Amino acid sequence: MTRPKVRAEDRKRSARACGACKASKKRCDSKLPCSTCVKKGAPNLCNFSTLRRQYPFAAARPARSIESFASSASSSTQGTLRPLAPRGQSIGLQTPPSYPGSEARPVCPEDRHVSSKDRDASPSTAQFPRMLLSATGEKVYVGNTAAISFLEFLRKLLKRHAGSSRFTEAQKSHMMLEAAVQSTGLSAVEVEVEVDRAHKLALIQCFFDVSNGFLYLFTEEQVSRLLDMSTLEQSPLGTLTTCAEQENLVALDLMIAIGARCRGQDEADLHLSAIYFSRAQQKAFKDMLHDPSIGMVINFVLMAFYMFCACRRNTGLMYLGVASKAATVLGLHLVELHKTLPPETRSLRMRAWKSLRILDLICNAILGRPNSSPDVRLGGYEAGGDIEGPSIHRILSLNANFESCSILEAISLKLTKENTFSVETTEAFLQSLRDWARALPEELRQGIRKEHSAVQGPGHREVTIGNIHVACTYYFSVLLVTRQFLVSNITASLQRQKARSRNPEEATSSLVRNQDQKVLELSHVCVDAAKLMVQTCHLAANSDLLLGNMCILQAWIFAAGLVLGLFLLDQSAALYSDARIAFVSSREVLKILSRLSPQAERYFEILSFFSEAIDSYQDNLNHACRQSSSSYLEQILRPTLPSYDGDALQTQSDRSSNDLASGCINPIVEQLTTRVDSGGATLLPQEFLAVLPDVSDELGYQLFWDEYTLECATQLDVANTDFLLTEWVGIEPG
Repeated sequence: MTRPKVRAEDRKRSARACGACKASKKRCDSKLPCSTCVKKGAPNLCNFSTLRRQYPFAAARPARSIESFASSASSSTQGTLRPLAPRGQSIGLQTPPSYPGSEARPVCPEDRHVSSKDRDASPSTAQFPRMLLSATGEKVYVGNTAAISFLEFLRKLLKRHAGSSRFTEAQKSHMMLEAAVQSTGLSAVEVEVEVDRAHKLALIQCFFDVSNGFLYLFTEEQVSRLLDMSTLEQSPLGTLTTCAEQENLVALDLMIAIGARCRGQDEADLHLSAIYFSRAQQKAFKDMLHDPSIGMVINFVLMAFYMFCACRRNTGLMYLGVASKAATVLGLHLVELHKTLPPETRSLRMRAWKSLRILDLICNAILGRPNSSPDVRLGGYEAGGDIEGPSIHRILSLNANFESCSILEAISLKLTKENTFSVETTEAFLQSLRDWARALPEELRQGIRKEHSAVQGPGHREVTIGNIHVACTYYFSVLLVTRQFLVSNITASLQRQKARSRNPEEATSSLVRNQDQKVLELSHVCVDAAKLMVQTCHLAANSDLLLGNMCILQAWIFAAGLVLGLFLLDQSAALYSDARIAFVSSREVLKILSRLSPQAERYFEILSFFSEAIDSYQDNLNHACRQSSSSYLEQILRPTLPSYDGDALQTQSDRSSNDLASGCINPIVEQLTTRVDSGGATLLPQEFLAVLPDVSDELGYQLFWDEYTLECATQLDVANTDFLLTEWVGIEPG
């Protein structure tokens, strides 16, 4: 008599084990990562297979009919081994292509909250929300639309097609970067710092520069009055009687703190920033949020922006939640209540609500989280109802982003709910974004121009950064709505390349004909949006118009860099040299911003590892193609070069073997390799290409030839080496 089945809640052993514990015959607690893998220091190697265990004794189980086996097999392989169906109404993540030899997708950390039924039906290109560890070890939520979730998908995709690398085996992939906030260790009363009025104005102008297009809370006249109040407070007889005045001085300290942190010329700026923020934070929490006010909304918006600059995104979003709730209590989202107020109060309330709404929607869209501010009718706020003389550009950029963020909110909500878009829905969103872009005033469409400091106006940097923020909000929205089509297209291309390496005829006949032209078109829209975003930011960085800390811009550049890197995995990307240049440019901009931002440094490191993985994948692919052609072709003679010192001629193969044996490499190749690895945007000049025949295939000559042939207008003739050396380098052959 067989033993009755033990219920799941009564089991003392786990029902499943990870692959590492199975291989080492260790007991597994079925957690992800399990305690055994954590003790070994390899939590990233802990994964669980979705394949059912095959029991050796069939008699111990009830007999199953052929129909039940067939239905079980079809349901277990749904989404992983099904053929590529014609794309119709819903395209992208719902209809992934299949490829020969595909395997079941392993269970991932972000899949734990998904039911087994949904997991089995999930396609291999799906992106799931994730739970990451904060600095204190607490799990925090990151949505499926976030760049972090997209990064995890790229790691799994590249590992499946190119194997393990530093990009796919990142040790901190399960952690969310949270930098430590610098503290002065002093109370608000003990903090004393001597800063003159001119220095404060310079730092406040840096705040206006870095926040243009996102925040517009005070006018120049109001800032001047705040500085007068600050001077009066520091005098022996100065006292502030009203709570509103105290809240305004807190806002002044926060603007100075943000300006000092974003400028970051030296350690003095960072120390000054920490002092002012510490003092403002203590004053903001003095009454423990008892009475909501417009000053409370403004102060918590400013503290949230400071936390984003300090790489404390979770803290910043919590501050935005407090500001959003206080704004709702005060009725800032109701336009009808503003009509009875004085003009200055009405303008302040409208600017505060728009600033809160923009920052809340953009930052939550970056992390894939639901926004905390309530939705309002877009037509309620007139675009030009509160324009004020010298601040016309600031309010224009604020209104433009306020309108575009409503479209971004609709995109994020639908993408979070459905995880995919149909072609019709995508085109409708793109048309709405394009109509918004066409309605932009001429002041917001001015290009980036580099001027000398003597020629630049006082607000040239502020205007340029505001235009960049408006443009990049548009590019980010386009990227978000079309990214799924790029994923679908590149995934099909990778599978086609893998099938072509095995059976070229089969790959051409079965996969190419299923390529959807609309998917290809929308995928190129995604790549073009990423290129335009990176090109805009790279031009501004080269023109010395960006500040040292651009907290939101760096997240956008990182998302664009991931899109460009995914596109470069396709062999057809070799025809688009601007995409590779833009990918390198994204790393260059992040390298510049990494001086003051640990988050930008992490982004730069990830994209650098991604670049190495892309190059390795392309090298392996080219090597496989050359091996397939070598079965039909044999090289008879190898080219030789004359020696210039009068010694006997030496063949390339001899020199190559000697160099490899001695550990020496041709200095030209070493210089070229260093330039490529360092992320330089400059391609190989023709004078370097002239001496490349001095390097044999074993040292990478074929790699340079494949990568840069399309960039050269002149076709190199390897046989005519004397002519090349004479005409391009100017060296007479010996």
